[in-house]
Amino acid sequence: MNNQANEQIQEIASLVFQSVLDESENWQQMISRFQFLDGAMKDTHAWVSDTNDVVFYFPELDMEIAEKVEQLRVASMVDDSQWIVCLLTIDSNKEINIDFEYEDGERWPPRKFEDLV
Repeated sequence: MNNQANEQIQEIASLVFQSVLDESENWQQMISRFQFLDGAMKDTHAWVSDTNDVVFYFPELDMEIAEKVEQLRVASMVDDSQWIVCLLTIDSNKEINIDFEYEDGERWPPRKFEDLV
């Protein structure tokens, strides 16, 4: 991963992290999924409670996050291909994990977020 992609990940994580703090103080993990279909971005967000319940929340996607996600797609290209799904998780210790999917647009569906916990 190049430096530009790492910077974008840190910035996106910080913005999304703040949005989950606005929702709840009692969480152990935050999950954000960004998907691109037909040129449009769709985002899904959830936080995992101390009792392992997955709670979906719907922050207003701010243009800054959308721009950072678009920049991350460019910075993390593989063989001239951009990812179509990105899964970002942050735990309560602020440890960030990010995965990209370049082929399967149905990878990590929100209905299966419970499996990620």
